[in-house]
Amino acid sequence: MNSSVCLNLPRGCDNSVEWPHTTGAVAVQLDASTRTSKSRVLLSVSALLALRLIIGGVVAVEVPHKILRGHPGKPFAEFVALSLAGVFLTAVGLMGYLRCAYDFVVAGSAFTPSNLAVQGTYGLVRNPMCLGLILVLLGESFFFKSWWLLAYTATLALIAHITVVVFEEPQMLEKWGNDYLRYCERVPRWVPRFTRPTT
Repeated sequence: MNSSVCLNLPRGCDNSVEWPHTTGAVAVQLDASTRTSKSRVLLSVSALLALRLIIGGVVAVEVPHKILRGHPGKPFAEFVALSLAGVFLTAVGLMGYLRCAYDFVVAGSAFTPSNLAVQGTYGLVRNPMCLGLILVLLGESFFFKSWWLLAYTATLALIAHITVVVFEEPQMLEKWGNDYLRYCERVPRWVPRFTRPTT
């Protein structure tokens, strides 16, 4: 015999709803649905994070490695101060890139974000991921004392700037409107702002 599940509905509504399944079966179905939803979110987050890490690896590791194989840099002992500056810039850029990936993926964004990301690194600069990669490449250029790497970095920075100004920002403005305009007024495009803007 089928069991009925009594739902606590607002006053004036029928408080007795007949379900064709037992209470236990309903609970199992709801729990399975929740697990499936969480699995899908975890899968999409993992895929996006992996994609961004792969892109960063190709841009900041694979391509510079090929450049240095054909045009070796100078040893660490030559211009030590420049080498140390390169280590610092690379570390800062790498930490910024990884934190940006966390902010974009884990803090609520997905393949098509439903909310404008303005927290974390996105609250300091509008393009933290590109900035992080550029700092890594600039650091590598200093560390290896390579004009070829520096030229590659400058070319990539120019392409990123044109892409952001010509394509990305107009699309963001069309999608988010005044919210994006206010965000642009508060947060710089490339140079991080570590203090709150005065109003």
